[in-house]
Amino acid sequence: MNYTQYYESQITEKLDREERKIWQEFYTKRLPKRTEKFKKKYAGKPEELPKAIEEFELVTAGEYAEVVDAKLTNICEEMRERFYFDAVNRLDRLSEGVPDKADHPQPLASEIITDLKAKLQTAEKDRDTFYNQKAVLIMQQDIINFALHITDLELLKQVYGTAKAVYKRQEQEEINDGDM
Repeated sequence: MNYTQYYESQITEKLDREERKIWQEFYTKRLPKRTEKFKKKYAGKPEELPKAIEEFELVTAGEYAEVVDAKLTNICEEMRERFYFDAVNRLDRLSEGVPDKADHPQPLASEIITDLKAKLQTAEKDRDTFYNQKAVLIMQQDIINFALHITDLELLKQVYGTAKAVYKRQEQEEINDGDM
């Protein structure tokens, strides 16, 4: 079993679920309450209220995206820490019954160096995976924020079509990769 992939998929699934819950809670509870408060405090012209509400909601959602990012980052860090301890516990269980090093001759320096290089490569791969995942999440958040600020219907339709086509192509590639 490739534990790195397993743990990464667990983290990704958890982050996706949590992000959906956070945004759903925001759009069903927080935003309506804030919008009502905004309406009560609005001092502009009544005919400009719908436009003002739309702008208020866009700005509020954009600001809340930072909160969402912070929450998801915390969840990701907590899960990585938990998985680290899980991996250490697995190693401890696997090493039960293995004689102590005191009972055996010490490894050569070249063996130690080789072992450390392997550990370094694993750590670099894990780091790269984390930063790649973080970059993906940041880009997804930026795309959402950009889309929230688009008000032209035709442009929104174009962005929607492009995003949908890219998503379908990605799905097809994943299916094709799974068949091979």
